[in-house]
Amino acid sequence: TGFLELNERELSEMMQLAQKTIRVLQRVFFAEGFNWTLQEGISAGQTIEHLHMHIMPRKTGDFNNPGDWYPELKRKYYDQIDSEARPKFDINELKKITAFLREISTEAD
Repeated sequence: TGFLELNERELSEMMQLAQKTIRVLQRVFFAEGFNWTLQEGISAGQTIEHLHMHIMPRKTGDFNNPGDWYPELKRKYYDQIDSEARPKFDINELKKITAFLREISTEAD
């Protein structure tokens, strides 16, 4: 399913989840702003056909220019995201992170 195929309820739920995610990211990273991005289709950079949203927490001065995040993300994606250089969490670490985010999420409501 792509973004254009979402019905009104699904679109509303996606935006509500994004809003809740931003509240959590504000608390965890003390973010001042956010970049949102969706890649829809191969020509837009989507490598696997599925709908998802990227929400990047931002702070003043985190890059020299506010738009520099995307080239940096793209550069690091190919160097680290799917490589052995990227640290992998074991199941216990993932459970701790999930519990922490769930607690923050509840507080952010």
